[in-house]
Amino acid sequence: LVKTFFINPVESVFASLEYPKSVKVFWSPHPKPSVSKYIIQRQNKDGKFLNVGAVKNRLFVEFFDKDLEDGQKYRYQIIAENFMGDKSRPSVIVEGKTKDLPKEIANVRVSQNLTRQIELSWDKSQAEAEIAYRIYASTNRNATSKFIAHPTNTSYVHKIQTANLK
Repeated sequence: LVKTFFINPVESVFASLEYPKSVKVFWSPHPKPSVSKYIIQRQNKDGKFLNVGAVKNRLFVEFFDKDLEDGQKYRYQIIAENFMGDKSRPSVIVEGKTKDLPKEIANVRVSQNLTRQIELSWDKSQAEAEIAYRIYASTNRNATSKFIAHPTNTSYVHKIQTANLK
């Protein structure tokens, strides 16, 4: 039996550059109606491409690779597969990047003489994309921090509900 059928590689593959902890890989739909899914591969540190996901519909043309390291570049290729399990050659290799962590907040000031409240203030972030801040608190250095506020300005007053008297 001679097999002459082949599947062309996936075309117009792109990868995002600025999603937090993820890369969006997207491509043009394969023109062959027999294509049933796409296999998404990411290159590992040894240069080998490994499967990281699959999209099981010819017309669904995006994949989010999640839980990645901040500020890192990743390389991807896509393989089309038909209903019979035949695979295309890999697409061109594209490079995506996760968003960098924001810069540290500068000049943080904490009140020390207020009754049942703590006032925090800091310099405005120099990053244009920062639109809000997340504030966490704990009762001591070794305790787990708990999210307490999400201000959009550069100050916050934390009201202490109960006195910690013994």
